[in-house]
Amino acid sequence: MGRVVIAGGSGYIGKALVKAFVGLGHEVVILSRSGRGVEGARTVRWDATNPGDWYKEIDGALAVINLCGESLAQRWTPASMERMRESRVGPTCLIGAAIANSEHPAQAWVNSSATGFYGDTGVREVSEATGKGKGFLADLCLAWESEVDKAETPKTRKVKLRTGLVLGPGSPLFDTLLRVTKLFAGGALGSGKQVMPWIHHDDLVRLFVWAVQSDVTGAVNGTAPKPATNAALMAALRESVGRPAVPNLPEFAVKAVAGAMGWDPSFLLGSCRAVPEIAVGHGFKFEHTDVQAAVDDLTRSVPEAWRQDEAA
Repeated sequence: MGRVVIAGGSGYIGKALVKAFVGLGHEVVILSRSGRGVEGARTVRWDATNPGDWYKEIDGALAVINLCGESLAQRWTPASMERMRESRVGPTCLIGAAIANSEHPAQAWVNSSATGFYGDTGVREVSEATGKGKGFLADLCLAWESEVDKAETPKTRKVKLRTGLVLGPGSPLFDTLLRVTKLFAGGALGSGKQVMPWIHHDDLVRLFVWAVQSDVTGAVNGTAPKPATNAALMAALRESVGRPAVPNLPEFAVKAVAGAMGWDPSFLLGSCRAVPEIAVGHGFKFEHTDVQAAVDDLTRSVPEAWRQDEAA
């Protein structure tokens, strides 16, 4: 077994990846600015901006996984948008340089990206062969991925994993949607027709592992094969926790909420029917393909007594 290095590995997805790779017998090293440890992994400090002793962890690694990136769930100001960009572009560039300067380059480099690459696509289906869309998120993802492409690492297989909405406890957006649904406010946003490229967190973890173990290269959509509309997702959440149907939140109200949060309205109303053509074509098997079944799987541990208490 080999060494798997995870940059930004102390977060929600990183902790799940540590557990998965340790379970497969790998040594896992977390590159962390805070130095915060993760059970099962060895933690090495880095500042994500400069070369350092952490380079030696990259040299000879089986794989490097980069999850670095400041949260998008904050007020979008020129300063915060620049932080979102630099927190992705900077560490990616640095990791590329570390691999390029290794005596024994990593066999695989899996770098996070997002389906925001495609922009607002409406009802049009998009795959990894589709070009970049328009808007801040699309520009952000292109800058992020370009650092992977520019890195001179001919001996290292590179994968850019474009993740959609992650459904799972600990996922900030999923937790928020579940919370408002429990409070009888789980209506669709706007028309509810906007398509959300979701993925169950178990499948996302398995997809990262598969990206390390397979021979896939290039962009890979980290989304379930059957994208769901916002209305379908909210209905699935209501069904899973025993809440009645409620009216949609009108588009003007969604825009007001977005404005209050400092977000572009497209963050809540944009549509992206992204499908995982590459993963499916290369034989990856998704375990969660129906949004209702996926949400039920994530909430089935909630006892009936809790539901009754919440509804009281």
